[in-house]
Amino acid sequence: MLPLKNLFDVAMRAWKDYGADDGGNLAAALAFSAFFSLFPLILFLVSLASIFVDPQTAQQWVLQNVSGLGGSGSNSDFLVKTVTDVINARKGAATWIGTIVGLGGLLFSASSVFGTMETAINRAWNCTKAGSFIKDKVLAF
Repeated sequence: MLPLKNLFDVAMRAWKDYGADDGGNLAAALAFSAFFSLFPLILFLVSLASIFVDPQTAQQWVLQNVSGLGGSGSNSDFLVKTVTDVINARKGAATWIGTIVGLGGLLFSASSVFGTMETAINRAWNCTKAGSFIKDKVLAF
């Protein structure tokens, strides 16, 4: 077991390194990216599910799984209303368009999540990287 002084030194060093690496802002950026990747995922799942199964079954399945994501109260109601609107708006070709748009948005936002995570890890381990925007987006997965 570490003596109390050594434990305090380790904790203080971790706190200083966390601040020097801008850990709070990177954590916020990762949470922001992850949160906004949920909406393209929901759009993609709703559109894909309504292609293969009965629309009512798809709506019940998606609403059952999505209602827990929004927490409680107005957040959950907003999420359920958004999913219901997406399901009701789809008609014929709009289902395929929604699937493609949802998949494109999902890929872009997922690459943003992984890019942010890569930046945070590189900064924590003091690594440098150089690359182009396109290369970074493609290799983020």
